Amino acid sequence: MSEEPPKVPGGYVAGASLAFGIVILVQEVLGAYYAWTGVVPETISGEYLLAVFTTIHFAGGFLGGYLVRRRSGDKAIRAGFVTALMAFVIEFVYNFIFIRSFGGNLLALLSLAGGSIIGALSASRGPPP
Repeated sequence: MSEEPPKVPGGYVAGASLAFGIVILVQEVLGAYYAWTGVVPETISGEYLLAVFTTIHFAGGFLGGYLVRRRSGDKAIRAGFVTALMAFVIEFVYNFIFIRSFGGNLLALLSLAGGSIIGALSASRGPPP
């Protein structure tokens, strides 16, 4: 008789917070680095910024989806998508309150969802050790 892993509804919030935390941490570290080195924002290539934006959202979503899937025991697609959607909402609220704008809505959602679903699919089915 096998035991099912425990359902953890708060795990979605934790995974979403982790996914957003990675995104905001990398954005702030890169901003501090560019300010410290004296790089003028207009000299940075748009393609580079787009690649960094997409990559950090994908990586944050991957880690959040992976950990939620391992902890919750839900189906991988559901665990990944709910985590990504909650991370997107947290990011939207953060940017609305502190930055007063939110560029890249669709790209952020797609990157978070893609990373989170792939992370959830790559997680093992058993509970964490």
